[in-house]
Formats: sequence, structure tokens, C-alpha cells
Amino acid sequence: MASLTSVLGCVLSLNSLVINLQPMKIMSKLNWLYTVAGIVLVAYSVGRLRAFLNTEPDQQGAHVNTKRWHILTGSEADRCRACVEQLSPVTWAKPLLKAIESNGGLLSDNARPLLFELRFAAEMANANIVPIYEFAGLEPDKIDFKLPGKPSWLTELVAIDETANLSEIPKYDDELVEGETKKGSGIFVRSLMIRSDAENQTHTGGWQMIKMQQKIEAKVSQDNKPHKFPTISGENIHAILIDTRGFGGGDGADIHALRQIVYGAGHGHQGFIEYFKDKPVMGLFDAMNTSAEAAILKERIHCLVFVNEKQFGPGTMWSGAHALWNPFLESGVRALSKSFPWPINHEFGEKPNNHGRTGRPLVVSTKIETSIPAPEEHD
Repeated sequence: MASLTSVLGCVLSLNSLVINLQPMKIMSKLNWLYTVAGIVLVAYSVGRLRAFLNTEPDQQGAHVNTKRWHILTGSEADRCRACVEQLSPVTWAKPLLKAIESNGGLLSDNARPLLFELRFAAEMANANIVPIYEFAGLEPDKIDFKLPGKPSWLTELVAIDETANLSEIPKYDDELVEGETKKGSGIFVRSLMIRSDAENQTHTGGWQMIKMQQKIEAKVSQDNKPHKFPTISGENIHAILIDTRGFGGGDGADIHALRQIVYGAGHGHQGFIEYFKDKPVMGLFDAMNTSAEAAILKERIHCLVFVNEKQFGPGTMWSGAHALWNPFLESGVRALSKSFPWPINHEFGEKPNNHGRTGRPLVVSTKIETSIPAPEEHD
């Protein structure tokens, strides 16, 4: 509504300007003005209609997005507002706050990566760390943060969002599972089931793993060439900090999935190994993964730090966080891990076992959401 009001305000301002023009030009100017205003209003209306069609009413009658599983929650938004207020007087954070504002603010559709950076910046401020934002990496690229110290930390952030095809998977019904409510009860159930035996391979957990890996690799390589991070030296630790909450529809990745994503199937829980096209998903730091992207990652990154925030507040980012270190680097990474500023779990990629060749188990991940009333389009 605020956007529509702004559009109408501009139209009225232009109208006041036009009526002060010479009388012989008024009609032509008015015709031009109303044509432009009409185009703007139609474009705005079409955009609002498309957004409306992708939403359903919640319990208070407001429209919320039901096509996506991973959405900005109220608690996350409140935390981000608090972070903005906290960082507003902080000099090194001003470029980040400006980038968020230029991107459309906290509630813009593509704000999630910047909000992740925002919460990380607040954690550094709380720890009295004064980083360099957008530190110069390989020309012309920038690395998100350089944390000072001996060694310092060059840290790139990536937020994992749900894959686009997850919206194809949900099933809709207006009665709860187990028949506790009857048809027409007004209780709307939406379920998401990611199965390792799904006919569509992009609906499997293995595909979700591969998409996360691709997002991580993109921070280090482009067109099979190094990107952002220089060669490793003794002065810096190279790390990628990953927000996993969008993985698998918004529940994040547990440690068993992370071990397979990073180290390969031999490190994951043998009962929960994910496959893609009848082969176990290889890890990023996996000797069997010989791709050019994986080779660059092994050469240039010390560790991958995974976070999966369940609550939002000072320090909550590190609850349940895991740092998985590169086993292809020198054994000194164990000592380097002690320089990480926050207390988290560290793993170092011990020798893999049988790489998942113990038979192929069925892996099913299920998510169910309910809302009232039931959306009419799914009656």
C-alpha cells in the first residue's frame, strides 16, 4: 500500500506541475502524463496480483507465501532489526548497512544472504572484533570479511536457500494425517517428502546435497578457475561460513548430512547415505571427487563452518555449529582451529570407511505444516 501511495503522490505532483504550463500545451502534457501514470499503475497492479496469487491467507487474514518452505520468520526479522540498531554507529559496518538498504531493506525478497552477513557482523561486534568488510581477494573479487589476528581469518559467507523444485513436491489436503479431522474441517495440511527413491532425481536428498555443494564451490571457483581466495599462506586461515537453514526445505542439515557433503559417504551415517543417479554423493573434501571445482576447494580452503540457527539472539548463531576442516592440508589445522573466536564443534576428516558400499538404504525426509483456513485452490 505504501508503494501505491508513493506512485499516486508522484502523479499528483506532476499534475500540479503541468497545470502551471502554458494553456496551449496543457492538453498534450496531460495526455502524456496520464498515459505514463496509467502504465505505472498497471505495472504495479500486475506485480501485486502475481505476488497475491503466490500467497494464501493466514489466520489473521494476512497473505503469506505458501509456495516456499524457507521464509523469513518474525524472530529472525526482529533479530536483524536489533542488529541494524546495534551496528548503526559502528564505522566498519556502515558499508554493509548501506548494501542492505540499497537491496530493498530487511524484508526484500533476496535479502537473506545480506541478513546472514548482518547477524555475523553483530557477533563480531559482540566479541569486540573489528574486521575489514569486503577485503580485497583475487582481483577484482572481494572476500566478505577479514578478521584480524595471527593468523587472521578470511571469511566468505553463503546462505543456502531451498532448491527451486521443492515447490513441486508438496501435497495438499484439508484433513490431518491419521484421520483426526474430517474433510471440510478447515484445517489445511501441506506436506513435503524428500525421498531417496523419488522417480524425479531432483526430488531426492542427494540432489539437495549437490546443490549445496555447488553454492559452496561457487565461492572459490568460476569457470574452473580460482575465485576470491588466493593461495594459502601462513598468515591467513581461509574459511567459508554456511547458513544451512534452507537445506531440504528449511530444516537445515544435520551432522550426518554435513559429513557426507564435506567428506563423502564413508563419513556419513551408514543408514542415511544419500545417492544421486545410483551413486553415493561424493564429498567436497573427498579423494574420489576429482572435479576441477573440488580440486580448487581442497587447495584454497582450510575449513567449512556450518551454522543452523534455531533461535535468534546474541550468540545463538554458534549453537550446534560445526567446523569441518580440510584433511588435504597439513596436520597443523588442528592447532589453527583453536584460533576460531567462538566455541563450536570441530571435525578433521578422519580416514573414510567403506564409502557407503554397504547396500542402498531408503532415506525419507518428511515435513508437515498446518494452517487455518484451508486455501480454496486446493479444496
